[in-house]
Amino acid sequence: MTGPSMRYRAIVVLLLLMSFGESALGQTFTDVASDHWARSFIETLASNGVTSGCGGGKYCPDDTVTRAQMAVFLERGMNGSEYAPVAASGTVFLDVASGDFAASFIEQLAADGITAGCGNGNFCPDAEITRDQMAVFLLRAKYGSNYSPPAAVGMFADVPTDHWAASWIEQMAAEGITAGCGNGIYCPEALVSRAQMAVFLVRTFGLTNIFRLDLSGTATDLPLPYAAITATVYEAASGGGSSQVIATTADANGNYAISIESTDADDFVVLEATGTGQYGEAKLVSLLGSVGSLHGLGSGNPVSLDIGDYGSLEISHISTAMAVLSEKANGGQVLTDEELIAAQARVTGSEMLTMASVIKAIVDRDEVTLPLSFSNT
Repeated sequence: MTGPSMRYRAIVVLLLLMSFGESALGQTFTDVASDHWARSFIETLASNGVTSGCGGGKYCPDDTVTRAQMAVFLERGMNGSEYAPVAASGTVFLDVASGDFAASFIEQLAADGITAGCGNGNFCPDAEITRDQMAVFLLRAKYGSNYSPPAAVGMFADVPTDHWAASWIEQMAAEGITAGCGNGIYCPEALVSRAQMAVFLVRTFGLTNIFRLDLSGTATDLPLPYAAITATVYEAASGGGSSQVIATTADANGNYAISIESTDADDFVVLEATGTGQYGEAKLVSLLGSVGSLHGLGSGNPVSLDIGDYGSLEISHISTAMAVLSEKANGGQVLTDEELIAAQARVTGSEMLTMASVIKAIVDRDEVTLPLSFSNT
């Protein structure tokens, strides 16, 4: 919007036709139920791209972790989901050929000084990881190959101070990465499951929640062809002072699709469309609400998001209704984004959704009026 003289021609609120796919509300893997003890950690691992599961839409939480799999987990945990190590040479370890599974990750792990193999020039890629071995792997990955933890003091009943990995195990506990396996013991020789591995990786690398939301729809029912679409996510942690802006362009019919990511369910989402339509220039603004409330619409109930929750939401029309009503109440003065958000903050989520569902107003056309309950807005 360039100033008070810009006129809103078509204002339509047909806001909330929801379409949540199978992946909505965090069910990324079919074999990880909503009440699984490690679900939030597994979802975090997936949302950060550290794992895509074991195939077929499953995570296989009870399977044990092999040394080859560990190499992939660690390198992605250290370097991010897009990291791709250089091609393997097949000359670093006798039992890891260049075309073997995870060969490039295994050789990179060695190059990083995190592993020297299992002895005799081998890596033993199919061997299963034990909890004591895991402690060394994780801390070296976190702090580097030269890291040396403090001397052990005898924290766990089954890990004497002269155990080969005692200092590493106790440092893991000191950092809150592990509390042992129960009853004051650590179970150093027990094998590590993929569910346990998710917990260790998330805690070691401090992986954060990522909530993803796909938004799609049309820039009004009188389309704005090739409208500039922006989704602004105002960060709750900074009081709305910080934001991220994601932009795209609608097609000739005003249809758009845009994806956002947030690390806080309370982050506030504003969707805008700017372009030229049948009645001239228009800037359309929808104050959608919090990431959490948008996910909640899919379930029909208030929702407490779990780590990694993912939603796909169809918003049938980006609308200016809230902006227009606020501006009319403000003596016709154009409101800033900050003023619009402040206005939204004074309306509860349920009231906003009701408003968005029932109002259809065409400004400058007297034959269409606001519902009586909003006539004095």
